Formats: sequence, structure tokens, C-alpha cells
Amino acid sequence: MTDYSDILSSVQRIFLTVKSGSPIQTKEETMNCMYCSGNMERGIAPFHTDRKGYHITLDRIPAWVCAQCGEVYFDEPEVEAIQEVLCTLDQRTEKLVKSA
Repeated sequence: MTDYSDILSSVQRIFLTVKSGSPIQTKEETMNCMYCSGNMERGIAPFHTDRKGYHITLDRIPAWVCAQCGEVYFDEPEVEAIQEVLCTLDQRTEKLVKSA
């Protein structure tokens, strides 16, 4: 039986970030979208990826979201947490993907 506690721990860290009101930057900042120059606002956005034989969706990640075009930017703590989840999944699914 496979132990998925590392994956679960990483995912729980992301959800605790959302539940606690986001430990990302607490001071209000002004940002403009790189694509349309619209105003970026604090919000929640999904993260989706297909890689190395699996698909993952994280539904509610704290982010900057463009009010005009919907472009999403994630702050560094969220990117690091997402990368941690993906690295753990890569390690845990490597054997499954090879055997398929």
C-alpha cells in the first residue's frame, strides 16, 4: 500500500493557506496585469496542470486576478507550495506511469 502522507501534507498546507485568509503579503499593493494593464485584485483562482501522466486541479489558491481579462498571478508562497505538491506527486507516480 502506498503512503501518500507527503502529498496530503502539501495539499493540506495549501488549503490551510486559503482557510487562514492567506499568509501571502498582508499589505495592500497595486498591481497591473502584464497582458492588458488592468487592475489586479486579491482573489482565489484554480491551478490546473497535466504532466508526467497525471492531471491535477487545486481549486482555491490565493492569487492576484485581473479584473479586466482574468489573468492570474500566484505569489511566491503559493508557487512554492504548488511546486512541493507537484514534486511529491512526480516522485510517487513515477512507478505507476512507467508500468502503464
